[in-house]
Amino acid sequence: MEIQIHVSAPRFTPRWWTQFLQNTRSDLLAEPWRVRLDRFPSRNIPHNTGDVEVSHLALEWLNTCRSHHVTCDVVDETRDSEFLPPRLLKVSNKESQACQLVVSGEGRLVKGTRYVALSHRWGGSSPTMTLTTSSIDQMKENIPLSDLPKSFREAIQTSQRLGFQYIWIDSLCIIQSGPGSEVEAAEDWQLHSTIMDLIYANCELNIAVAHASDSTKGCFVDRDPEFIQTQREQN
Repeated sequence: MEIQIHVSAPRFTPRWWTQFLQNTRSDLLAEPWRVRLDRFPSRNIPHNTGDVEVSHLALEWLNTCRSHHVTCDVVDETRDSEFLPPRLLKVSNKESQACQLVVSGEGRLVKGTRYVALSHRWGGSSPTMTLTTSSIDQMKENIPLSDLPKSFREAIQTSQRLGFQYIWIDSLCIIQSGPGSEVEAAEDWQLHSTIMDLIYANCELNIAVAHASDSTKGCFVDRDPEFIQTQREQN
């Protein structure tokens, strides 16, 4: 495994930092016992990671990667720009409250279609909705987002905000065992188990729900903005 780190050097020293150092130097010379209480210029960081502003920032980072990080496309030699998983979920637009299952071999997807992949923990039980042989036809027509567990809904919402129309979620894109679908589920898992690395390697973005114990907990969390405060450059 190869890990590459991209480091961007600051273009200049922010004026507020230079001024702060000058004030600190003066204090040390005149009153060395004094502790400055200056507050650095801060960003408006939302209290919850599900805030739309968080998605806007993530989109900025993603566009920067697309435009400037030339090594990201060649970091893994197994990447294939034309690869498609056997199935994907399609979400039409930001206002859509439904998605639908799309099969690659049925002519509705073109090679090179950009998609998001979801990583999540199953926990002690299966998600409330899964793909089975009995549900596949209905899922090709319409899947109300309200029928999906919270983590899936929020992952789809994030994909919409970032401008993606397609997302891969294992339990909704791989046939799961159920009444009358045991054989098909075994065969479908056998196929997907051989290309799982390609599904994740060739997605443009991976959403990892690392904190949740199962799919009902959701993608987003509350946080303390002061704890993660960063500095805003001032000219």
